[in-house]
Amino acid sequence: MRILLFAFLVIFSQIACSQSSDGFMGIMMGVAVPLGDFASTDYDNVQAGYATTSFNLTMDGAYLVNDYLGFGGAVSFSNNSLNTGAIKTNLERYVQDNYPEAELPEDLTLISYDLGVWNHVNLMVGPFLSIPANRIHFDFRALGGLSFVFPPESEMYFMTDDDEFRTYRDNKGKVSLGYMVGGGIRYMSRKNAIIRLMADYSSTKTTIEITDYHFDIDLPEENRKTEHTQPIHTVTVGLGIGWAF
Repeated sequence: MRILLFAFLVIFSQIACSQSSDGFMGIMMGVAVPLGDFASTDYDNVQAGYATTSFNLTMDGAYLVNDYLGFGGAVSFSNNSLNTGAIKTNLERYVQDNYPEAELPEDLTLISYDLGVWNHVNLMVGPFLSIPANRIHFDFRALGGLSFVFPPESEMYFMTDDDEFRTYRDNKGKVSLGYMVGGGIRYMSRKNAIIRLMADYSSTKTTIEITDYHFDIDLPEENRKTEHTQPIHTVTVGLGIGWAF
C-alpha cells in the first residue's frame, strides 16, 4: 500500500512540474491464457474453472505528464472456452455420484451437452511508465479496478429405454475488485500511428453462485444451490495499433 501511495505522489508531483503532455489510444487483439484453478480440470477441486486459452480484446490508452510518467487505463474482454472433454467426463461422474438411480446409457455418445463459455471484463486505471528509445517506447503499467465475471452455464441430457434425465447448471458471478500488471513495446511512426505488443497478468476473485436443476421422470424435481470463491488468473498477450496525440 505504501508503494502505491508513493507512486501516486511521484506522478502528482510530475504533473505539477510538467510543461508538456503526450499520450495515445489503441486497440489490441490476442489470447487469454488461464492459470491455476481457473484452468484446472480436477473433479475434486470446487474452484476448477475448466478454462482454455481463448480470445482477448483490449482497448486502452495512457496520458503522459512528461517523457516517462503518466496515467493509464484499459478495458479488456476475455472469452475463455471450456475444456469440453474434461467437463463432459466430470459431469458424467457427477451424475453417477449424486444420482445412482439415473443410469447412464451404455453408448455415451447418446448424451447431449450444451456448454457455455467464461466471459470476463476488466475496467482498470492506474500509473503508467514509458521509457523512450528513439521511436520505440518500453511501456509498463500497474492498474486496478473492477472485474465483471460471467460464468458458463452447462446442461447434460440423456434418454434410455427406462429413463430420461436432465441436469442444468445456472451460474452467476458478481462484480469484484481486480488488478492488472504488464509491459510491452510501442513503436511510433512519423505520422503518429503506433504499433504495439503488450503482455498483461490480470487477477481477481469473485463469488460464483451455482444452482443445479435436475429433472428425472422417475424422481421429483430437485434444486441445489451452492456458492464458492472463484479465483481467475490470466495472462493476455496482444498485438495492436493505435494513435498518438
